[in-house]
Amino acid sequence: MCIIYFHAGIGKIPINEWANGTATYYWLNDPVFGMTDWMHTFMDPILSSAFGVALLTWGTIVLEILLFMAIMMNKRAKKTLFILGITFHLGILFFHGLVSFFFSMAAGLMLYLWVDNPLGSIGILRDLNYKHKYISLKKYSIFIQKRWNIHHHINK
Repeated sequence: MCIIYFHAGIGKIPINEWANGTATYYWLNDPVFGMTDWMHTFMDPILSSAFGVALLTWGTIVLEILLFMAIMMNKRAKKTLFILGITFHLGILFFHGLVSFFFSMAAGLMLYLWVDNPLGSIGILRDLNYKHKYISLKKYSIFIQKRWNIHHHINK
């Protein structure tokens, strides 16, 4: 998931429409992938404002880069980004109708940001919530080492 969001965020930057802040305008107004007619009622005021379009466009890039960086964040930040990520993908579902994409990304976000996995985060040893798990991993390592020594001596 981390790599997916890194590629999604960084890959948009060199494209002119993303760099100048107008990409979401074109995506939402696309005749095939864009909004249905009834959605224009509440989205047109945002899409008629340069600030609104730029906020949606650059906000997408910022969110994707933050979701990439979540691998180094604490549990509280991950849960906040989980909610933002699910909301983001609900927006894609709502505006573009990509149902299977929503469910696959939501499942990925759950595994990436919601499920406690002491080995799934680079900054995990600095997180005080996981200090006891690190200590138990250390004890397990000592147990394996003792077991290896006993097994090694028997087989000599």
